Amino acid sequence: MRRRRGELPPPRRPRLNSYRLSKFANRIFNDKSETEWRDLIAEDWRQFMERRFSLSDAERAALAALDEETVESIANAARQLLESGGEVQATLPEGKRPGQLVLGAAKGRKMAAAAAPGGGGPTSGLTIPIIKCTFDANCRNWKCRRGGP
Repeated sequence: MRRRRGELPPPRRPRLNSYRLSKFANRIFNDKSETEWRDLIAEDWRQFMERRFSLSDAERAALAALDEETVESIANAARQLLESGGEVQATLPEGKRPGQLVLGAAKGRKMAAAAAPGGGGPTSGLTIPIIKCTFDANCRNWKCRRGGP
């Protein structure tokens, strides 16, 4: 698609990787001023992924193919983190190593810091896993379970 003269190119989105996903998600879950992204996560976390990161065709297809139970389980955990703050740990698959996504609620001082104005974010204390998902090297075959290490 050609741009018209004087038209700005669309903003570049970063490629999805473990560090970027964890860092950006943690900021959003713990900073209540990030209203646009927080609203999008609450509405549809897969749309958040598509809008925030430059996904490969395989990543996009894998997210679209997730079964409704998995999508809803992750959505419920994300909504809980939006309310109370918490932590996201993401490890994307590498080689034969599977990927992992853990959404955990903050406990103790972490929760107080997350709830503070400006959402100071996690500082210390425990993170209690709400949901842990694993997936294969092609970002398919997701298996999620509530809680646990």
